[in-house]
Amino acid sequence: KEYSILYIEDRLSNQQLVAGILANIKGMKLLTASSGSEGIRAAENQKTDLILLDLQLPDMNGVEVFERLKSNPQTTDIPVIALSANAMQEDIDRTLAKGFTEYITKPFDVPTFIKVIIKHLR
Repeated sequence: KEYSILYIEDRLSNQQLVAGILANIKGMKLLTASSGSEGIRAAENQKTDLILLDLQLPDMNGVEVFERLKSNPQTTDIPVIALSANAMQEDIDRTLAKGFTEYITKPFDVPTFIKVIIKHLR
């Protein structure tokens, strides 16, 4: 099966890193968006099995993007994994309490990152 993953991230270097990691995994197709609004449109208009969402975006924060995705019937069932450089446990707990599927801190451990993605694509 082929899976489509949407990565909403404004930094091109981070998009390229994830693209390089996923390129080594058969059946993974990566879509990218550089802003929250672009990401929301992409999720609505393209088949998406999983969303990787940076919490610091230029036009809106990741939590706002998440809330818009979850309030839309077209995107509400897509698992959303938060990606952030913020590793403070209280922020992680607060983000997960909002309903995010997982929270991965940057820089991330590649094998763990891959395991988390695969776990939520079943």
